[in-house]
Amino acid sequence: MDATHWHLLLNHFPILGTLFGLGLILAGMLRHKPILTNAGLLIFLLLALLTAVVFQTGEIAHEKLYMNVSEASQDWILIHQGMARQARWIMLGLGMLSVLAWWMQWQNHRWQRICLWAVVLVGSLTFGLMAQTGNSGGKIMHPEIRGRNG
Repeated sequence: MDATHWHLLLNHFPILGTLFGLGLILAGMLRHKPILTNAGLLIFLLLALLTAVVFQTGEIAHEKLYMNVSEASQDWILIHQGMARQARWIMLGLGMLSVLAWWMQWQNHRWQRICLWAVVLVGSLTFGLMAQTGNSGGKIMHPEIRGRNG
């Protein structure tokens, strides 16, 4: 397997994992179960690290694929690449915010609840960006999902 295969294999985890992490954090907050909240925060930290790998393998896939696809696919590669850059930084921010939220819980900080809600907000934004990025990546090789103008 080369980097392109790894990219195709791993790119679903930041999308679905973000949704799963959000579910755990919300369940932990609503049921007052810190273990669920902490599990969600850990998932976000791991996803931030994994997203760096997904981005790097995507860069390698871009170099390998770009000249060997149609012009329409080349356009989608560039769109996908731009979206991936943004989503990568948002995911990294979510990972750092998750570490802060975990620390606040551990310290029983008075703003821990506000920080957890900030994690939920940024996590929701991250999920949306990751889903859009994944969708744009699918359009590179799947013209049937591009729509009329793609």
